[in-house]
Amino acid sequence: MNLRTLLNLSGISALALLLNSCGLMDQRSSTTTWKYGNADGLAFKSIDHNGTPPPGMVFVPGGSFVMGATQEAIALDPDNTAKYAAVSSFYMDEIEVPNVSYCEYIHWMGKVFAQSNPATYRSCLPDTNVWRNGLSFNEPHVNDYLRHPAFKYYPVVGVSWVQANQYCEWRTDRVNEQRLIDAGYIRHTAQTGEQHFSTKGYLAGFYRPELRKGKSKTSINGDLVYPVIEDGFFTASYRLPSEAEWEYAAQGLIGRSEAGMVTERRIYPWNERGIRNGPGKRQGNFYGNFKHNASSPAEVGSYDVTRGGPTAPGKYFRPNDFGLYHMAGNVNEWVMDLYRPTSNLESEEVSPFLGGGYTRPAYDAEGNLAKDSAGRVAYVADERRYSENLLASYLDSVTVTTNPNGQVNNRNRVYKGGSYRDMAFWVTPGARRFMSESRAKDDVGFRCAMIGLGRPNGQR
Repeated sequence: MNLRTLLNLSGISALALLLNSCGLMDQRSSTTTWKYGNADGLAFKSIDHNGTPPPGMVFVPGGSFVMGATQEAIALDPDNTAKYAAVSSFYMDEIEVPNVSYCEYIHWMGKVFAQSNPATYRSCLPDTNVWRNGLSFNEPHVNDYLRHPAFKYYPVVGVSWVQANQYCEWRTDRVNEQRLIDAGYIRHTAQTGEQHFSTKGYLAGFYRPELRKGKSKTSINGDLVYPVIEDGFFTASYRLPSEAEWEYAAQGLIGRSEAGMVTERRIYPWNERGIRNGPGKRQGNFYGNFKHNASSPAEVGSYDVTRGGPTAPGKYFRPNDFGLYHMAGNVNEWVMDLYRPTSNLESEEVSPFLGGGYTRPAYDAEGNLAKDSAGRVAYVADERRYSENLLASYLDSVTVTTNPNGQVNNRNRVYKGGSYRDMAFWVTPGARRFMSESRAKDDVGFRCAMIGLGRPNGQR
């Protein structure tokens, strides 16, 4: 036997040993020895995740950092006091959600709901009238900015916090549906009204598409076996980032840690401490799309005025060290958190977040999962208290009652990052503002995030 043959056989043996150790050749439980996927036995599958980033997203490794203001507050009344915080690893869209992606959402909603449930369809439409200003000529943007192909990669605006969350859920549904199609289980089918694919509705049994030939199997009880989460076809949920995640990602302090703590702080999401490019062909130009001074909103004669509008397309300026574009300027971005002036003083150090309560699936009188008006799983507020600091302020009950329209209420949400309308102070990662979750503006957009998915086989 020659050396090459011996090496080949050794490689095959090693591969077989590896596959067997990973449970890929003999799918058995390591704790019960039951065989996975056996219809007459456990009928359970254990699939390894491959760790591939979701489309259009970049991986942001978690860490500890100093969260909060890096400059003195304009009103000398800071609502973002610096604090130590830690976030777990997560994924984030490399660009703000562009018009073309949101138009996909509008188109799908129109096909499914425009006739059967017009209110649900209308709920997804951005407010293009946010461009209107009695003292500014913005009518071309009212008519063309959202749908014209020239603006397809520009960030969508006029979207409320509520609409942004609904888009995230829809994106999750479409990715999961396509994964089942790619795996050969189902086909693209006409969907209208309540008969449409949503991840939660599918897993709850509300929508059962016809399984393709060869994929139709029955359990020991005679029921059709549909793919479930454990089969590995479903993605984790898309969502808005938390304020802590967004700020950590904007700082982009990759590789700048000491003893597990990021010790450096940046005023802006780029390496230099100023707001202009250093040496090179763009020397002297600004790093981002924001208001450069009180009398000059844009650089006259520079490359920045060739964008065709006040916003810039997705990859117009340089990304930060995590590979994220426009984390400063262009448009502000919604985050998940409720607004409280003292959030940083009261929230947890690990994954700080202020959500305003929990929800749970609703059930009807017979104990079955309830549907909402669009045929999706209905959710209601969960009154059980999971934390003594559920709303993160002992003044909440008093303040909300006496001033329901004030800063402290359960409808104001944080947005960050600054925009083309803002001075440099607002493009610092720690700056924060708030707006009602049902409102929209011409300088507020969003991007999606997702939990960091674990390593394959739980290995380091």
